[in-house]
Amino acid sequence: MLQVYTIAIFLAAALLFCVQPMLARMILPRLGGSPAVWTAAMLFFQAGLLLGYLGAHILGWLGSKAPRVAIAVHVVVAAAAVLALPLALPAGAAKGPPAIWVVMALAVAVGAPYLVLSSVSPLLQRWISTTDHKLAADPYPLYAASNAGSLLGLLAYPFIAEPLLSLEQQRSWWSICYVALVVLLGVGGALVIRRTRAPRETVKEAPAEPITWPRRLAWVGLAMVPSSLLLGVTQHMTTDVAAAPLLWVVPLSLYLLTFIIAFGVTRPGVDRWVGRLAPIAVVGVVVAMLLHARQPLVAVAGAHIAAFALAAMLCHQRLASLRPHAGRLTEFYLLVAFGGVLGGAFNALLAPVIFDRVLEYPIAIALAMLALPGMPKWKDKGANTLDTPAGQFVLGGTVVFVFVAILVVLGALGYLPLAASATWWERGLAVGAPAIALYVVCGRPIAFSMAVGGVLLVATFWKGPAETVHIERTFFGVHTVEEVRTRWRDGSVATLHQLRHGSTAHGIQRMDTDGVPVPLAYYHDLSPIADVFALIDGQAAPRQYHALDRVALVGLGTGALAAYGRPGMTIHAYEIDPAVVEIARNPLYFTFLSKSRADEVEYFVGDGRLLLEAHEGEPYDLIVLDAFSSDAIPVHLLTLEAFEVYLDKLARGGVLAVHISNVYLNLEPVVAKAAERLGLYSTMLVDQRDPTDSAETGRFASTWVMLSRSPEDLAPLKQRPLWRPPVAREGFRAWTDDRSNILSVLGTPPQE
Repeated sequence: MLQVYTIAIFLAAALLFCVQPMLARMILPRLGGSPAVWTAAMLFFQAGLLLGYLGAHILGWLGSKAPRVAIAVHVVVAAAAVLALPLALPAGAAKGPPAIWVVMALAVAVGAPYLVLSSVSPLLQRWISTTDHKLAADPYPLYAASNAGSLLGLLAYPFIAEPLLSLEQQRSWWSICYVALVVLLGVGGALVIRRTRAPRETVKEAPAEPITWPRRLAWVGLAMVPSSLLLGVTQHMTTDVAAAPLLWVVPLSLYLLTFIIAFGVTRPGVDRWVGRLAPIAVVGVVVAMLLHARQPLVAVAGAHIAAFALAAMLCHQRLASLRPHAGRLTEFYLLVAFGGVLGGAFNALLAPVIFDRVLEYPIAIALAMLALPGMPKWKDKGANTLDTPAGQFVLGGTVVFVFVAILVVLGALGYLPLAASATWWERGLAVGAPAIALYVVCGRPIAFSMAVGGVLLVATFWKGPAETVHIERTFFGVHTVEEVRTRWRDGSVATLHQLRHGSTAHGIQRMDTDGVPVPLAYYHDLSPIADVFALIDGQAAPRQYHALDRVALVGLGTGALAAYGRPGMTIHAYEIDPAVVEIARNPLYFTFLSKSRADEVEYFVGDGRLLLEAHEGEPYDLIVLDAFSSDAIPVHLLTLEAFEVYLDKLARGGVLAVHISNVYLNLEPVVAKAAERLGLYSTMLVDQRDPTDSAETGRFASTWVMLSRSPEDLAPLKQRPLWRPPVAREGFRAWTDDRSNILSVLGTPPQE
């Protein structure tokens, strides 16, 4: 019997955590690959876990009265959930608020099986406690099987299931394993019924200890903060890299691991080391965020992951120290699950409404630091006035005040201490001083928490010489329009508007000039995409190639490419975020669209791939794929199936332009392999520019790949210097809707 129960608990936990990244990956293409998909999905998974625990609690109570009935109900419900297989999302495009749609879609796809899986571990332990088995008095060792299954299922997805199996195969194997679990539950139920003790033989439980409401609130809070922190650090990383299962799974695995260690290790030494290391790791993250550090990826991501893991461990250790007697465990786990749901709801639903920028991540970091071991209590030997809550509050406020004062003084003197162009001494003063102060006060939880939160919030709002003209937060990210005055290379002072999404500028326009604006950033007059318009369209030479009369832009940004429009040209822009369309169309922010010479500029709101696929008009002479969010890539726009859609809408002699600039990923082999598989001709150009040149001219470095059906269509570009064919290393596998591998493209972007 024990073997059956152990396997069932292990399998249920593995299925529970394997299905999370699998279904979230299936949803990504419906919502443009937005990093917020995982945040909304986690809200559903946490709510499902809470409802599963609630169901287990109810069936456990029923089992104390009529164990055979309760076991039968559980097995029947588990068997009935088979009707929901194979897992499938609702048909059609996403409708309504995206976060709500994600929750509803997951409820339809996996709601019933997920609730069953969530209830298996606590219920099977409850069932075995009613038998004459030797573990009846203490079934909690079976949680080891649940923890092992959870971690294995979670880690197996990005490293085994995703690289080796298509999505259809993943769904099939998951369904087979679920049916096997139902069989195990039936067998286990029969074994329990045979060995169930008579009511008079049941083990008497110890009287439950009284639990105060402050203690219950502590359970909820200590579960809520790590849950919010988990989603915050995941969104922070996926915004700049990619919304992909690998980057979802690593933080979630560490989150589970901190639970396992906190509730399984009672050595005081572990608590002490976590209490010492957590503040150091958090100070490191504060420094990285103040410097807007993005490279090297391993170091920056590692700093955030380490701080998250130690902060989560800190909260979970405190949570474990407050756990009640076994008689109150069901209530304890319900409230812990409730706290997890609150953390998910705060990040997925509340924060995007009440914050116009991402503040929930720094807030969660600061709140987690309240769980640090405190200084001696007031009036204890060795304590002083700074150890009181009021004293710590003043101490934390002082750190924040000093940080603000440094920024104000340096700004008044004309220095930009938090800008990328700042000198080492400017950064050292603006970042080093608060970092040292934070470390000095880390022994006082309230002061340290307040100082960390204050410094991060000030840095989030501090723009230095940049004036925020407009800021708006949507499901797809935070869009900021900034006005900056800078000295141009010709000596003039230019007034610039730039659109930022996350940490990336998505377009720049000089606002103090008249006429049709000159594109800057990645679309400047010397950029690869400018060559396409100037050479292929015949604007720089007599037209002898295919005219660009119909142009499609997948991703609008500021609409800079509309400045290359000419009379007779029609431009269709496909943009998933309506807020971006409104920003680009507003002449107070940018005038690329309003002053374009094209005959027609039309906008379509939705995922570019889906909208292009549904397009039934004339084919396009040029399709420009430039739909990245911050530096994150929507993988579904770079698969073979996606390129087939583009080709289907591309006119004979037309060109497909793919913008692959990225800080962290080398996307050259992805496009090269797609071209090879589809029999396309391709050429690429790496436009390299140093930061000084970019600052003085507004011309950014960029990398573009052009594809066509015939080599003649790309002849004008291939005749130019530095254009070369893209290359995919040997053994590289083309990305498809079923298989893609972010690990395979992590590394240095392509060079000339």
